[in-house]
Amino acid sequence: MALEPTGGVVGVDGKRVVDLLLNDLRTLSTEAKKKYNSVKEAAESALVKVRNISSNSTESTLLQNLRAASSELLNPLLTGCSTKNVRLVQISLQAIQKLVEYRVLETSSAAAVVSELWSLLENGCEELRLLQTLTPFVCTDLLVTGPNLARCLVICFRLNFSKDPIVINTASATVRNLVGSVFLRVQQEDGMRSGELAIAPPSIPRNTKAPPPTLRPCAADAYMLFRDLCLLVNMEQPLWLTGIDAISRPLGLELIESLIGQYPSVFFKHTEFAALLKEDVCPLVIKLFSPNVKSFQASYQGSSANTTVSNSPLRPSFPVAMRLIRILVYLIGLYHELLATECEIFVSLLLKFLESDKMGWQRALSLEALHRLLSQSNFLIWLVRHFDMKGSTVKVCENAFKGVASYVASAFTRNHYSSNNGDALKEEPGATGAAGFGFRIGGSGLIPLVEITSKRGYFLESLDKHEAPPVADGYCLSRATALLADSTQTLFAAIDLIQQEGISDQNGSSSTANGHHSEEVVKPKDGSEKALFTSCYSSLLSSVGLLLEASNDESTSDSMLNCLSTLSMIACKLKDATAREACLYAFCCSALPGKNYLQKFLGIPSPASLNTTFAALLLFSSDDKNDDSDYGVQQVVATGVPCPSLHLPSPNVQVMVTSKNMQCLRLLLGCASAVAGDIGTAWSLLLVTLQHTLWLLAMRPYVNGLYVKSSSDQELTTGGPSTSTVTTAARSDIPIVASMVDKVFDEVKNGDEVALHHLISALAKQSLDSLALPHGAREAALFPLAKLLQTGAVNLYRMSTYWQPLTHHIIEVCNHNNNNVREWAVIGLTNLIRVALQSKSDLQQKDKERLVLGSLVSLSINPYADVRSKQIECLVTVLHNHGSQLNSSMWKEIISIIADIVDPQFKFGEQLIKDGFDALHLVTSDFLQQLPWDCMEQLVEAVKRYGVQTAEQNKALSAISQLWTISDFVFRRSDIMGADAAEKVWLVVYVCLSELCVDARSAVRKSGVSTLLQTIAAHGHALRPNTWGHMIWQIILPLMDKVRAQWRSASTEKIDGAEKMLLHHSRDTESKQWTETTIATLHAVCRVFTTQRNTLLQLNDFGNCWESLLSFLEWAAATPNAELSLAALKCFQEVLLGKISVQTLDMNTREKSSSSLKELVVGGEVPPLPQKLWVVSWKSWIRIANSLTSPQPLPDSSKETKYVPGPSHLTTFLHIFPPLFDRVRRDISVDELVYEKLPSIFEAIAMLPISSAQSPFVLHQAGSLTPTQEAILEDVKTIYAEMINANSSLRCALPSILKLLLRFSSLAANPPPRHSNMQKDYKEWVCSQVIPFAECSLRFCVECFAATSHYKEVIETTSLVDFVKVMSACLSLKYACISSSSWRLSASALLNILRINMPIVRQHPSAFTTLWPTLADALERFLFSPNGCATLNPDERKRDEFVDCSFIDLIRIEILPFYQTLPVDFVQRIIEILNKGSICSLDPTDVLASESYTQRLELSRSCFDALLSMSKDDCLVNREERTRSQRDPLAHTALTNLVDRCKQVLVSFGRDVRGAGEMRLPASRIAETSACLTAVHTLIDRLSGRSDAVLSPLYTQLVLLHPTLVELIPCSHIDSQIETSLVTALKAYQTLLLLKVVPIPQGASP
Repeated sequence: MALEPTGGVVGVDGKRVVDLLLNDLRTLSTEAKKKYNSVKEAAESALVKVRNISSNSTESTLLQNLRAASSELLNPLLTGCSTKNVRLVQISLQAIQKLVEYRVLETSSAAAVVSELWSLLENGCEELRLLQTLTPFVCTDLLVTGPNLARCLVICFRLNFSKDPIVINTASATVRNLVGSVFLRVQQEDGMRSGELAIAPPSIPRNTKAPPPTLRPCAADAYMLFRDLCLLVNMEQPLWLTGIDAISRPLGLELIESLIGQYPSVFFKHTEFAALLKEDVCPLVIKLFSPNVKSFQASYQGSSANTTVSNSPLRPSFPVAMRLIRILVYLIGLYHELLATECEIFVSLLLKFLESDKMGWQRALSLEALHRLLSQSNFLIWLVRHFDMKGSTVKVCENAFKGVASYVASAFTRNHYSSNNGDALKEEPGATGAAGFGFRIGGSGLIPLVEITSKRGYFLESLDKHEAPPVADGYCLSRATALLADSTQTLFAAIDLIQQEGISDQNGSSSTANGHHSEEVVKPKDGSEKALFTSCYSSLLSSVGLLLEASNDESTSDSMLNCLSTLSMIACKLKDATAREACLYAFCCSALPGKNYLQKFLGIPSPASLNTTFAALLLFSSDDKNDDSDYGVQQVVATGVPCPSLHLPSPNVQVMVTSKNMQCLRLLLGCASAVAGDIGTAWSLLLVTLQHTLWLLAMRPYVNGLYVKSSSDQELTTGGPSTSTVTTAARSDIPIVASMVDKVFDEVKNGDEVALHHLISALAKQSLDSLALPHGAREAALFPLAKLLQTGAVNLYRMSTYWQPLTHHIIEVCNHNNNNVREWAVIGLTNLIRVALQSKSDLQQKDKERLVLGSLVSLSINPYADVRSKQIECLVTVLHNHGSQLNSSMWKEIISIIADIVDPQFKFGEQLIKDGFDALHLVTSDFLQQLPWDCMEQLVEAVKRYGVQTAEQNKALSAISQLWTISDFVFRRSDIMGADAAEKVWLVVYVCLSELCVDARSAVRKSGVSTLLQTIAAHGHALRPNTWGHMIWQIILPLMDKVRAQWRSASTEKIDGAEKMLLHHSRDTESKQWTETTIATLHAVCRVFTTQRNTLLQLNDFGNCWESLLSFLEWAAATPNAELSLAALKCFQEVLLGKISVQTLDMNTREKSSSSLKELVVGGEVPPLPQKLWVVSWKSWIRIANSLTSPQPLPDSSKETKYVPGPSHLTTFLHIFPPLFDRVRRDISVDELVYEKLPSIFEAIAMLPISSAQSPFVLHQAGSLTPTQEAILEDVKTIYAEMINANSSLRCALPSILKLLLRFSSLAANPPPRHSNMQKDYKEWVCSQVIPFAECSLRFCVECFAATSHYKEVIETTSLVDFVKVMSACLSLKYACISSSSWRLSASALLNILRINMPIVRQHPSAFTTLWPTLADALERFLFSPNGCATLNPDERKRDEFVDCSFIDLIRIEILPFYQTLPVDFVQRIIEILNKGSICSLDPTDVLASESYTQRLELSRSCFDALLSMSKDDCLVNREERTRSQRDPLAHTALTNLVDRCKQVLVSFGRDVRGAGEMRLPASRIAETSACLTAVHTLIDRLSGRSDAVLSPLYTQLVLLHPTLVELIPCSHIDSQIETSLVTALKAYQTLLLLKVVPIPQGASP
């Protein structure tokens, strides 16, 4: 349905229309009357018609009536056109134009007009007039639609290929006008008829000539037109514009661009048009951008030579490329929401144009396009939300800015200018001062600056250019600069828009700037603002930094600085720490002289977030010189040495501050003032920049923190003479800079608390770094200190927020070793304290005083006298001004300040101590009534401190008198204070006096002791039981600790001077004097614990008191001081038992009483003590024992000389054990009695040597035990008596006691090593003191073992094995023992224990598997010991041999009868021992024995009897049974080994006799051989008594031995004993041989 034309033109005069028509018709009639009669007649007819209508119509109906007769009026005009006469055609077309203009022409007549116009086109008649007619004909109302409209457009397109340039230009303009009017109709149609159309089928064939049925008529015409334009540009045949095959590609692209740029609502309202964009335009653009489309030549039919556009086949077409990029700008900027994917491709295409291989105009076009796009905030927001924030897609926004940054970076490289189309590089020496960009790559040069006034691009607007215009020098870089400046501001606006979306999106979706609605409602908190900034800032920062560094134009530098400022503000606004640091880093680099000042002089590397382009900028210079010719001539405003820093390469290096640095500094300060509350962690970078810049400008701070230029008036500032030279040009800027610097820190008061803390933290860190500099460079610390004070002064209204960290740092600075810095800090702090007490704040007065005065208190740990003097001065001022109004809680702080002046860790001079005491006197004299009661104790402590100080003894004595003053005041106010408070103060006084009792000065110490004793005597009775606990904990025990500390630190050097004449030699050192004091204190305290036991037991924590006392006793007992240690042990015994044993009173008594313990003690009953404290005492006894047994180096000797407790110490200590053990035996665990615990202590005590200094005081009878040894055995017996009790829980530790006794017994064989200080003969000492103790221990061990060997605990621990091992050690030595009684006693003990335990062993074979090899070793080593004795007489030998035979009898009785149940290896060992004993029973080294071998005959016989006992059989057993019985192989093995041994000896003897000739063999060989012959005789006699002797293997061996005996006959003459023994053995063979012939009847005797 077509829209109807309007009824008329409003305001048009109908008469005028009639007149115009009549005039045209008359002219037409006149011109046609000569040749064209038909035209004349038609014109005249029309004239009549017009006149009639005019006369018959009113003014209101005139135009309407004319329109009704339009076909008749049009007839002469069309006829005139058909004549093709130029004049007639001109008149006719002019008249038609007027009909159209005044809307007289009807729609129905439009087709005829179009046909006639087409005819004129075909005949080439009046082309220009034809175009003039088409414009109103098509643009006025809806006269032509559909095919007629298409023919009109085709006419224009065809005329565009005319040969006449005027026609071509007119046709181009007409085409643009008509095409635009077609889309304008769509907008009008959409506005007039906004109703919804019926839904058409979903798909329409792409090659159809009909528009989609869903479109209205105007929209359908526009759809067909736009589609045909795309086809024509793509060199395809149109579907609607029939009659034309091709059009100029630049024109087509220009038309497409105008449509998508001017009528975006059409494409957004109609999805069909949007589909055309996506399916036709985008592929077309991409195709034309394809790399293979390098050129395009337009030469169409009807075109003239002047209209032909030709390009080199290797060069891209500028008109096409320029129009394509214009289309891209509209597609990306307007339709990015419809073409998301395509936008990504288009942006990448634009970025490719910036590559180095592209032409200069291509880069210019790309930069202009990017400038337009990146200056749209909505586009940036959309771009980052649809690409950069999605991890799976390409970061388009980031890549776009990176592409620009890469271009800027490449613009400053030499290779970039190798192309003739790039920015031209000027290297004229005289041009370096001009405005532009400078760079240096192995030289110097200049890129001229081109002024960019708007975002409209020069190249993008060159629509009339057929060739690319030349690229002006520096145009691209200037365009990039403008792009960066505008995009930075756009970025700020976009982020601000995102942050404001949260409010607008609550009411509905936001609409775009073009009026269309976004389908996507963006949530306000999606993080897109941070994502957008993250994508952009790095590239922007690198480019801006590079351009700023290269610029020598003030306006350009200002633009780039504004970019830096904007980026910094955005980063701070978004609280992006990484970006904030990077932006401020770049900003600070520009404000400092040189490109790499931060790295070179401060050691601050560039942030990791900065890309390599900017990192390379910092290393841009090729040398270290500050060459201002690199980037043009810049005015130097100051020169000087950089501010001292830890990274300063050389103290004499000079740098220059330029006007550009000043410009950067001003903008930096302005930016910092704007975002002072959001700088956060980047304060440190900003502060160090300000510090170094102000230093170079010779600006030094006042004490109040404000800045001025330093002058010769040094009273106003604390800095020394300046090392910088400031020019006159910069002096006017210094007050401005100072004001801006102060404003930066003043603005912090408007920020939040976090911002304030960040600033204070950064200032403190910078101050610490400055203070770490060498001594002469510490004035650099004045900047952070000044700004800290300024920050504190302007933020006093919120003092609670920052006071502590701020003052904490200033207090730390007050500890610096530089006098000027320290004085500056303490003056500033005290001034700040005075101001703070008078100012208003967010705290109550009480809290404010506590906070402010707390800072003054913190100075009390300062070790410098000048600081403490200012502290006391400030305190006195506060007392005078506010003392009467101070809150009561503040007096504690005030007193602590005064007291800390005499802190022991400080050694202040007399003057400061006097000042402090004067302040204390001011408090005690003027403000004592105002002090709260809880401050009395602190005041007493303060007075005590002045009493113990050593610098001013008069003040110390005056302090003791002030203690009495305070005591009197407390006594007078005791009724008001109350008993509890008064008693509490009294206790504090006692404590203070007790501390004076340990003063190093004898006068003060004596005065303190006497005062304390008198005070306790006067007021101690008033103390309640609970107060006694306080006395114990706060006075007595601390006094003991102090005495101990003094004793430890006392000097051991002898006192010289006049004082030496008054001292006894036992007290001639400080150590000896303190030892006496310690002993006295120790006895006194123990006396208190003994006499006041019943009262102290009422204390709830008496157990802790008891433990503390025992701890002190443990320490004293362990000290390497014999006097103090012995006193501690006696006090330990006294405090436990209330009595001292007789042995302790007389250590040298030899009386051994067997009476009970009560008969050995004197005194009264044992003081009461809870059972758990007895256990505690037991543990203390253990610890003392461990300390006594661990020798310590003497305090006055080298570490090689160890202190060893004497016998008196050990005996005293051991006498405590029996009654103590009797108290705790049921409360201790068996683990405490294992060998590693208590027994090891006794062992260690027994092993302690007696030093040479103690030996003269020990009276000891030879062969008897020492008192210490007696005490050890007495303690062991006490433990043993408890363990054998049937109900004892400690029986499991019985093996440990047996092991201890065995250890003592082993001393007989292994005595302790010789002590280094031992003066006695070692053997004499062992025989007199060690051997008796070992033998006594062995007797007691045998007694214990005999009584407890059947105990399960003893059996399971195999104590028997240990016993055998110990005995074996002594028995193996035998005659080598130091005392001969040792091995005999050991042998007797072993025999007795084995006789008792062998039945037990047989009952528990599994428990004694390790016994057998040990026992075998012991028997063998004893029976065949290599240690002989040549001095024994026969009786002694016989006695010793009897002992040997006793062991053989033990083997025969207790082992051999049960050998089948014993281990085979053990039995084999026993057989070997018996074999050896039966044969070689003579000691070859014993001279006396060699003369009479019969001295070991009994041992040999005993061994033979034992061996032969294993082969005896019952003679009553019949032969069959004996045959069937199984012979034990060990018995046969024993006899076989015996026979083999005899044969070996006999053969060897015969060989040696024959080889010796007339020489006689040793008597030992003769005795050995005789013993072997006797053994053979004995074996034959034993064998002949057996009924199966012939069947025995022994029979065979004896028969085989017979030849050996026969061979020995010639040798037997050498000795009668050999001869007799040989004859006897050979005669015995008669019986042996007869056994083979005449067997012995069963039951008969041999």
